[in-house]
Amino acid sequence: MALNGAYLIGHGAVAGFRRLVDALAGRHPEIRLELTGPWPPYSFADERPAGPALTVREPAC
Repeated sequence: MALNGAYLIGHGAVAGFRRLVDALAGRHPEIRLELTGPWPPYSFADERPAGPALTVREPAC
């Protein structure tokens, strides 16, 4: 496994996200892309953040 990611996207963006994954899978047949979901947002996100959002002030190196 190279990546196991969870992405919180709006309900209206699900079809477009699926199309994007399908397009990437077609362009890269040497890897297997597996899309599951949509999952309920509470399965990987808190209802409210624990504190204020952090601001990135410098680009990552």
